[in-house]
Amino acid sequence: MIDEAAPGMSVAVFEGLVRHGRTGLYITGEPPDLSKRRLALPDKVDFAWVTDVSAPGALKPAMIDQINARRERFLEKNAKTILLLDILTPLLSANDFSNVFKFYSYIRDDTHHRDSITIVSLDSHSLDESDFRKLSRLARDVFSDENPPDIFLPGMDMEEGQTYILKSGGKRGYRIAADAAKEDRPLVCVVRTFPDSIREQSFMPSWTEFHWLSKAPHPGVLRPDRPTELFKRLSDFMCMGRAVVLLDGIDILVAEMGFNQLYKMITHLKDLAKLNKGNLLVIIPPSSLTPNEFKRLSHEALIV
Repeated sequence: MIDEAAPGMSVAVFEGLVRHGRTGLYITGEPPDLSKRRLALPDKVDFAWVTDVSAPGALKPAMIDQINARRERFLEKNAKTILLLDILTPLLSANDFSNVFKFYSYIRDDTHHRDSITIVSLDSHSLDESDFRKLSRLARDVFSDENPPDIFLPGMDMEEGQTYILKSGGKRGYRIAADAAKEDRPLVCVVRTFPDSIREQSFMPSWTEFHWLSKAPHPGVLRPDRPTELFKRLSDFMCMGRAVVLLDGIDILVAEMGFNQLYKMITHLKDLAKLNKGNLLVIIPPSSLTPNEFKRLSHEALIV
C-alpha cells in the first residue's frame, strides 16, 4: 500500500517490477490513455478502466464482483504477476466502505497464495482516519513520502568523523548507515522497536549489531532508563575505529533520561566519532523534541 496524493511512487514500483519480468495489470480510475502516459513500458502492461462512463471494456465501480473477476482472469492467465490498483476513489463513490474493505481484504487473501504482488495506491486524506487504519492493516507494508520503498531511499556518502541528524524518514537513516558499513565498517543500530523486522531488510549488512531500547527481559536489550550502561556500550563501540552508530528512538530516551543527559551523551559520541573516524547518525522524527531542543542538537551535527 502506498499513501500518495496521485499515483507516482506506486507507478514507479510497479514499472520496476514489470522491468524485472513480472506481467502487469494496471486497474485505474482514469482513462487508460492517461495511465499509459505514466508508464515507460505501456505495451507490456494490461489496463482495466473503472468508470461510470459507457466505454468498451470499462468496468462500473458499483460492480465490484466484475472488477474482481477481471483481476482473477488475469491471474489465471499469467504467472508471476504484479497488479496496481488505483481505484479507491471511484469505488468509494459507488459503494459503502464496508464493501470496499471486503474487496481489498479478499484481494489480500487471494494474493497470498499466488506468485503475485498487489500494489494499492490511495490518498489517506480521502479517508476517515479509522478507515485508513483498517485498510492499512491489510497491507504487508505501508509506504509514503516519509517511509518510501527501498528504491526511493536517496543515499548519502557520510564524511568520516562527522555526525548527522536525520529529521524524518527513519528507514532512510538505516539505508545510509548500511551503505557506509558495507566498506567493512562496524555498525550498531539502537532501535525503538523489536529489531527482527529491521534485521531482515535486504540492505542491512549481516554483521550489524542491534540493541533494542526496551525494559523487556530480552537478549540485546538496552534499557533506556539506564543511561550509564547505554552510554558505555555506545562509547566503547565508537572507539573501535571507523564505526557507524545509528541512534533511533530519541523520544524514548528523552522520556527516560531527560533531554540534558541525552544532549551530553550525543555530544560526547560526536567527539568520539571525530577522534576515531566514525559516524554518528541520529534519527529525530518530527515532534520528538521541542524547537529549542532541536536547535541545540543541530549545532552539534549536520542536518540531512
